[in-house]
Amino acid sequence: MKVQTKTKRLVLALLICSVLVGAAQAQDEHKFFDKTNIVLFSVSTGAMVADLTQTVVMVGTGNYHEVNPMVANLINHHGVAGDVAAGVMAESVTVGLTYLAH
Repeated sequence: MKVQTKTKRLVLALLICSVLVGAAQAQDEHKFFDKTNIVLFSVSTGAMVADLTQTVVMVGTGNYHEVNPMVANLINHHGVAGDVAAGVMAESVTVGLTYLAH
């Protein structure tokens, strides 16, 4: 099975899990870092790790390059370290904006 197919299946499974957990735990008022949000942020992080890992693998072949201008320099020139930096920045923004919207 191709890596892309496995990645797509993993992302789909994570998405389904996040929807089910969110629906099961819907409440009017709750703390920000409750069980539901921790699970949802974990799923989001897992999907992002799968995406960024696939990006580094594809860029590493030499046949592809990152086209997202916000992270292209990190991924194309710094490899795995750039991948980690891009992931940390993206998840930080996600959690921060979610907290502000909470």
